[in-house]
Parts: sequence; C-alpha cells; structure tokens
Amino acid sequence: MRIRQRNWRTRFGEIDIVAEDSGALVFVEVRLRSAGDRGSAVESVGPRKQRQLRLLADQYLQTTGHGGACRIDVIAIDLGPAGPRISHLRNAVMDS
Repeated sequence: MRIRQRNWRTRFGEIDIVAEDSGALVFVEVRLRSAGDRGSAVESVGPRKQRQLRLLADQYLQTTGHGGACRIDVIAIDLGPAGPRISHLRNAVMDS
C-alpha cells in the first residue's frame, strides 16, 4: 500500500490512514489495545464505529471526487505479555 494521507479530519471524526492498494482506495482504521483494556482491538470496532467509518469514507469520496474501487480495513494491535499481536483485516467494514 502507498499512503496518500494520514489523520484526515472532518467535524464527524477522523480517518487514520488513506492509502492506495493496486488502484483501490483504502481507508484504514488503526486500533490499539493493551492487556487489561476491555476486549480486543478488533472487538473495539463495533457497529457504531463501523457506521462512522462508512460516513467518513463517503465524505472523503465526495470531497475528492474519487469514483474507483475502495474498501475499509482495520489494523488491530493487541499488546500483551508475549508482545504485540498485529492483525490486518481487509474489507473489515462492509456496506450496510
């Protein structure tokens, strides 16, 4: 992936990373959880956060006029005693 933008903000929230992957635009949500936090990093991307990510992606597309393929990924980082566990979930947020 090639990063186009970091921390793209609107009054409704922020997209952590906007990247390109083989011609597709990728909106990336980065989640970090420490041992002792409630739930895993993946579990922290619930229905409310997914709705917000779809809204932000739509706003970005309208602002930039991008009309090609796109998806929303999640990079989940869980910190534990054995070290970090990093997961990359492609298409983690689907259209409702």
